[in-house]
Amino acid sequence: MPVVPHTYNYFGAFALLLRPESIGSLTIDGGWEMDVGEASGYLNALIHFNAEEKGVKRAAFPKPMVLQILGGDPFLRFHDLEHLLNVVPPNQFLVEVCTAGLWLKDSRDIGETLDRLQAKVYVLVLDTSRALLDHIGIQRVEELITEARKRRIGLYIRCGVSAEAPFPLDLLALEVMNSDTSIIQAVPMTESLNSATPLLSETPPLRRRCAESFVFLVTPGGDIYPCARGAGLSALRLGSLKTESISEILDRVRPDKPLRHLRQNGPFALYQAMQQSEHADRLWPGYLDACQFHRQALSDPELSLMAQQEEIYVNPSPTTRRMPLPVLKG
Repeated sequence: MPVVPHTYNYFGAFALLLRPESIGSLTIDGGWEMDVGEASGYLNALIHFNAEEKGVKRAAFPKPMVLQILGGDPFLRFHDLEHLLNVVPPNQFLVEVCTAGLWLKDSRDIGETLDRLQAKVYVLVLDTSRALLDHIGIQRVEELITEARKRRIGLYIRCGVSAEAPFPLDLLALEVMNSDTSIIQAVPMTESLNSATPLLSETPPLRRRCAESFVFLVTPGGDIYPCARGAGLSALRLGSLKTESISEILDRVRPDKPLRHLRQNGPFALYQAMQQSEHADRLWPGYLDACQFHRQALSDPELSLMAQQEEIYVNPSPTTRRMPLPVLKG
């Protein structure tokens, strides 16, 4: 039986969101809302936390620590990215860096850039979309995968989709795509989708848990959220590193019953309760994924009030565990 790290750790990684940005956007520039000084401060807090936690069985983070750097495109300020990565060797972090790929030029330039990341980055996550692939060129993506593999750097692909921008099937046709390069997620690029969208399912997919998405996400200004898709939602704000330590936030968050249920079972129980309530007409006719439903539920004033009822999470309906898989449309 394979061991899933998130089974034993509350958060799968410590993540720095340098700039909130929609996945697959062509408007990304080189600016970070979290500058390198602020980001370095949070990394120093993490290093201090790790030093204090030696021998303490809190099991909040995996060991070795996974550090994610995401938001916009960190590669567009490569000097600052290298500055952040200077903390990696002495602290043995496993680093994942997200990129939109707007810096990709040719195989030589890609190789030289990746050479500077060797022994510091173990996974690149390419955030892309149909429009970005058309802008960059599928050949550049193929070269990125090839050059990353030469340097034993893993590469995952996360693709934004919408009614106007379906999943780019030519990605799957690349000869270099294999088990080392995974399509890990298709993410809706809009907050609202309609029932005519062929990618929708009638209900949010029955995701057993959110543990695979849970990270200790630090946003510009120091606010903490449990996942990248939940960033900015006040109902999911866990605290702030501007006023609290990592230990203080963890000690308050881990006993939280609704959050623990969300981590273990996902938001489907919440969807089922809302579907059976007087607010059912406020639900959309379909969702691409469970995260899209959860964002809508926590953004809608009426649904958000209902979502704050702890018993929905703590005592879900028994039928929640045996709901049939949703039927895909189209």
